[in-house]
Amino acid sequence: MLDRHSLYKVPDQLVLLCSVWVKSKKQSYLDICQVIEQDEFLSLYLKNTYREHWQKGGIMTLVKSLGWEGLRDIVAEAYLHQFVYKKFPPKIVPELVSDNIDFARRFDFLSASGNQRTFLLGHLLNQTNLDLEEQGLSVLIPLEVDAILSKQKSKTHQPDWLIIATWGLVELLGAEQSEKILTESKGEWESLTRDLTENQIERFLAHMLSYAYAINDEAFFITETV
Repeated sequence: MLDRHSLYKVPDQLVLLCSVWVKSKKQSYLDICQVIEQDEFLSLYLKNTYREHWQKGGIMTLVKSLGWEGLRDIVAEAYLHQFVYKKFPPKIVPELVSDNIDFARRFDFLSASGNQRTFLLGHLLNQTNLDLEEQGLSVLIPLEVDAILSKQKSKTHQPDWLIIATWGLVELLGAEQSEKILTESKGEWESLTRDLTENQIERFLAHMLSYAYAINDEAFFITETV
């Protein structure tokens, strides 16, 4: 569970990028460009790294050339490189980001095309594992979570939170009881924690709050369902 580790925050601009649900390319690409342009350093860094695209039409040309997933991947790669080596790469070669991509594919059945929230969670896990690597430790989501969530009949707008909640329940109660609770509760917070002891509720909330802190998303707890 995430409360066992000291987590570094996911960079704000990557969180914002992964919060853009790419439905209509025209509007979504404008939203993506706005996210990049809001950060002076990131905008200048990409401009210097991809000069040819900028000369042809700026950030929009880069987004159209790489596609929204391609842009997301190079931004994530740059941040991961900076996290590990304490500096941004002069040339971006997607390597470290492969774990983000694999994680997003692992849970792609949970959300509609264009939703990037599982990639966001994958980035946090990747970042955390890179930090723990020297200690010989890692953070892994058990396969029981996949098995439980694969029975979901509908897509969700926030698959990352559903994964986090299911993971916490599986760690605390085991797969069988967790599946029963998730089915009966229909994602309502009060029902999710109804059968937990006081200590388990504290652990569950600490786990959830750790993720909220890492992606700066405290507003999630205002909602009544996961």
